[in-house]
Amino acid sequence: MFSQEISGFVNSDNTGIPFASVYIANSSKGVICNSKGEFTILLNSIHDTLIFSAVGYKNFKIKASDFKKTNLVTLSPSMEELNPVIIGSKNNFGERLVELVVQNRKNNNPQNSDYSANLYTKSTLEKEPIIKGDSIKLSFIEKYSSIKHSSGHWQETKIGIKDLSLKQNSRFMNFEFSPKSPRRQLLNDKNKSDLFYTNISDGNFNFYKKTILVPKLAQTSYISPFGTLHKTSYQFDYLGYHLENQKKIHKIKVVPKRPYESTFSGIALIEDSTWAIVSLEFDMKGSNLHKYKKFKIYQHFVHQENKMVLDEQQFIFYYQNITGKYHGAVFSKFSEYNFESQNLRKKNLVIQSVDSAENRPPQFWENKRSLKLSKKENEFIETSDSIRKIEQSEKYQKFQDHLKNKVSVWDVLLSGIDHFNTPKKYKWRIRPLIEQVRVFGIGGYRHNLGGNYIQTFKNKNKLNLSGTLNYGFRNNDIVADAAISYIYSPKHFAQFSISGGSKYQLLTFYQNLSNIFSRSNFVKNNYLKVGHFFEVINGVFLETNLEYLQRKSLAEIQLSQWSQNLFGSNNTPQNFVDYNEFKIYLALSFVPFQKYEINGRKKIIINGKWPTIHFKWIQGIPDIGNAKINYQQIKFGIEQSIKLSVLGTSKYNSWYGRYLHSNSVEYPNYTFFRGTDPYLFSHPLYTFQLLGETRNSLESYIRFNYIHHYHGALSKKIPIINRTKLEFVSGAGVLYINDNKLTHSEIFNGIELPFKAGKTKLKLGAYYVNAYSNYSDLSNMFKFGLNVFNPFTNKWAF
Repeated sequence: MFSQEISGFVNSDNTGIPFASVYIANSSKGVICNSKGEFTILLNSIHDTLIFSAVGYKNFKIKASDFKKTNLVTLSPSMEELNPVIIGSKNNFGERLVELVVQNRKNNNPQNSDYSANLYTKSTLEKEPIIKGDSIKLSFIEKYSSIKHSSGHWQETKIGIKDLSLKQNSRFMNFEFSPKSPRRQLLNDKNKSDLFYTNISDGNFNFYKKTILVPKLAQTSYISPFGTLHKTSYQFDYLGYHLENQKKIHKIKVVPKRPYESTFSGIALIEDSTWAIVSLEFDMKGSNLHKYKKFKIYQHFVHQENKMVLDEQQFIFYYQNITGKYHGAVFSKFSEYNFESQNLRKKNLVIQSVDSAENRPPQFWENKRSLKLSKKENEFIETSDSIRKIEQSEKYQKFQDHLKNKVSVWDVLLSGIDHFNTPKKYKWRIRPLIEQVRVFGIGGYRHNLGGNYIQTFKNKNKLNLSGTLNYGFRNNDIVADAAISYIYSPKHFAQFSISGGSKYQLLTFYQNLSNIFSRSNFVKNNYLKVGHFFEVINGVFLETNLEYLQRKSLAEIQLSQWSQNLFGSNNTPQNFVDYNEFKIYLALSFVPFQKYEINGRKKIIINGKWPTIHFKWIQGIPDIGNAKINYQQIKFGIEQSIKLSVLGTSKYNSWYGRYLHSNSVEYPNYTFFRGTDPYLFSHPLYTFQLLGETRNSLESYIRFNYIHHYHGALSKKIPIINRTKLEFVSGAGVLYINDNKLTHSEIFNGIELPFKAGKTKLKLGAYYVNAYSNYSDLSNMFKFGLNVFNPFTNKWAF
């Protein structure tokens, strides 16, 4: 096989032609050049003829034996646009072919069958500096896996992994107004490779489906040229046919009707009589992608046991930022198909690795590779392996720690004092001066010393210690607290935590901005809290907390003048007799059919389509430690994000709460509903835009919030607007509070402009809100907000 492998370069005027096509004459077999014009192809024979083509250039034919002498082809620019061959005066033959493909898609779609196969994948990424220079290979991954497919479920078992990719840690960003729960912290503690298609779940490009959604690439579904929506979005030009294995292979050109839709464009080859896709070469509309400026797909299918199955797959992509141009390529080869019925005992387990997958010797890969590695790839692996051996030595780690542990003035002022001990896997940190200074603290200026210690163990368990010491100069008062948490079973997200001390704390996060930092929303808490969180069974999470508090009013605290001037009457602290409180908190959440990955002792949740169902129970218990609070509350909730094909994404969040009894309660035990911020569009899944003042409840309530992002489904059909990036959004909210029979409902419509600030994707929105409420005079208002994209979950904050 290797003797028939050819690599080369396609150029024009000594410049590589990105994404050029290379095909074997009279065959459906081909490859795509990467974004620099480089390619590698497997031949049936050295006497094959190669055909080179690219948009805007004349096709070029050459025998493989002649090409091998130079490994270089130069294409000439073409000024002529070839007219498509149309058979028949009325009916376009290309459209008729696609109709036949659609009619026979159930028979030809390999994902309608049970099967297993082996999969080899190689992914690479190179960086080309903005200032001219040699490209730098940044990342390389190759893997050999066994895959199984049964009734729409995938399962990949990684048998061999060579991972030399750069990793990024999760920077979880969301604008919710409740503190992060252990569930959110632990489930979103992820890192990711900078490469695409490192797992088979990254992208399922099944063109027999109506639409194709790849969350890692785009926020909305792309319309398939061979799905049931093909007539509305594409035109198909017939380009002729060739004979392959005594069968006609028809060639069609796929052209989107509307350039602003999420569509594909390119070439597809269709087998006569079976009307199955033999190969395709498609571009994705780049303006609708999250990151990539250009993304191209190549697929080649072959017959196996009277079924057409995927044989090879390529992804070629390109993007650019202020640091350079990035060229990525993925090659996948499927082999050893078996069409026996597959028994997936754990259908929700999508990815797992065998214990020795990351320690395979070079001989293993020589037998598994479908393509030889290039000289540059081999050099990169040798260099990376040598560097990693050095990096893993204790002498090198101590030397690096010595460099990182040096303290400068800037560390003290801005970044903090860090101390690393990599061989023993611990580090500690003292917060910088900029974090210690609290000019706007309770009572005026306060100084807040703090730091933390993290120990990671060989079994991936993790210990985290943190503490703060907070001194106020105006009142000469000290508050201090400390916390310890221990993750003792990463595969089950199991964490035990204990915290305690004294803090000035918010009564509720659900206050509008004009009040949330006013002194009326603060109390002093001396507290002790013990908590535990773990996954009971797949998708079922249980969090329990025991908390004892001594709540103290701030009425005796001398407040600073600036807070009086800023907050006015809202700055008056809650005046109450100090009291004790002891409560039990239990939270149960359930995600049906939760999909996940197992990597060693760590479990990674994969985003699914099912809702998250919540149950919470809070019990205030009197007489323990002189506690006076006595109440019982239950809450039921459901939240979900739904992809509506090409129509966009809907999200909803709904809760029902009820106090079973409230024999003895204080203001902090109420349930709060965030009031209105004039002109500021707050998180629409947790708050209301025109509720007026902040509301509270001590009986029962129902809350429902909804938002739908059209992702251009409407704006791209409107002339002039379709030339912009503007997107429409709609939503609604309903609230009923039984205490005072408050009924509030509102709807909003808006328009959002996506943009980037550095590497962060944002949406700036303007919204018009209409409301009806029997307790608020607000009926309509224009509001403005900012939405943030989280690249680790591939989701927007709302």
